[in-house]
Amino acid sequence: MGKREIITAIAVAGIVIFGLIILLIARLQPPEPVTPTPQGPKVIKIGAILQLTGDMAIFGESFKKGIDMAVEVINTAGGIQGRKVKIIYEDDAAKAKLAVSAFRKLITQDKVQAVIAGGMSSTAMSIAPIAEENKVVIISPTASAPALSEFKDYFFRIQASDNYEGRVMAEFAYKELGAREVGIFYVNNDWGRGLAEVFKDRFTMLGGKVPIMESHELGDTDFKTQITKIKTVNPENLYLIGYLQEMSIILRQMRELGLKPRILSTYGF
Repeated sequence: MGKREIITAIAVAGIVIFGLIILLIARLQPPEPVTPTPQGPKVIKIGAILQLTGDMAIFGESFKKGIDMAVEVINTAGGIQGRKVKIIYEDDAAKAKLAVSAFRKLITQDKVQAVIAGGMSSTAMSIAPIAEENKVVIISPTASAPALSEFKDYFFRIQASDNYEGRVMAEFAYKELGAREVGIFYVNNDWGRGLAEVFKDRFTMLGGKVPIMESHELGDTDFKTQITKIKTVNPENLYLIGYLQEMSIILRQMRELGLKPRILSTYGF
């Protein structure tokens, strides 16, 4: 999947997420009275915590475009039962602490009715317990860490759990590719760790071996130490779990160091 296709898919996901939020709020709105009573204009406020700055801004900006498009269409058509929709944006820069402070602001100061958030599994994990405690609905566009499934009442997501992706990739590698040995190189966050463990568990259960697992931090640019370690094992296949920015550098440095396994990777890369 190319960069343009990924950005387009993310923008569409933003529209879908916003549509789900609107459907939920519309169902919760009281029916219009038979005899209208005078009342001032009302606005439906929805929070959106996105990664608008930092290494993951490309994803947050694309989500914002999709949300803005959906808001324009809905408000132009008259809103929801005559009420205009207003989005209050907050930036978490893909950091859990910023996501928590932004979420608390939205529900205590801005009094939003629902929140679009959790573009990263790590940020979703930080705010999902707060949403459950305060009974505020969150819909996440892309969080996929398996641990998020424990939040069942007020946290929802459209991205499937990594329990599915990791298991399917392991089965594809073992059954379709005939792989019996796969190294894993993953980003060290909730998403990367969760997906790596799911893949490893399923692949070894099938009879395969994972001779090496290495990790890197989000935002790293030098991966030569990890690549050198992987090269000493020289696995026939390597499962890369990470994001666009780091993956492009990893592939270049692998080529420079002469590491040439068959590459497996995630849906977004």
